Amino acid sequence: MSRVVVVTGGTRGIGRAVAARFDAAGDRVIALGRADCDVTSEASVAACFDGLGGYTISVTNNNAYAFDKKLKVSWVGAKAQLTKEWSLTGGYYHYDQNDYHSVVQGGVAVRAPCSSVSFAQCSGNLDAFSLVADYRFTKRFDTYAGVMYSKVADGLANGYLHDSNTNVMAGFRFQF
Repeated sequence: MSRVVVVTGGTRGIGRAVAARFDAAGDRVIALGRADCDVTSEASVAACFDGLGGYTISVTNNNAYAFDKKLKVSWVGAKAQLTKEWSLTGGYYHYDQNDYHSVVQGGVAVRAPCSSVSFAQCSGNLDAFSLVADYRFTKRFDTYAGVMYSKVADGLANGYLHDSNTNVMAGFRFQF
């Protein structure tokens, strides 16, 4: 009796080798992963899955954009121990998205530069600031309160109801 084996990352590298080994042992293999396939013909899609159990359940073509999306993430944080009981922690987070919007002109995809909220593919950014105060009143108990402000702009703001947000939080913690 053969088993049904699901292999994540099974379309390339080590995952593909694992999937092929299970297939050779007579198991039914479902290989999940990303495959760089030419999806313009059934034969080329079948070639991508050759040797992986012989079944192609579905193929998703995620080549919707002619230009790659690049999201650069940066952050910095610091903690200051003000006294034995009090500490203050702050952080800054920044996302920067490139413009990967395109239009087709004469059958060729060309860049269509934009930096507005009209398309999620337009360039945009997110900035967030946070601050937390912590008071440790015994070895195992402390209480804290903090605030975080974030603002999203241009392409990254597409789909947001509000482009800025302030969150306040407070809590009590017991450490074992």
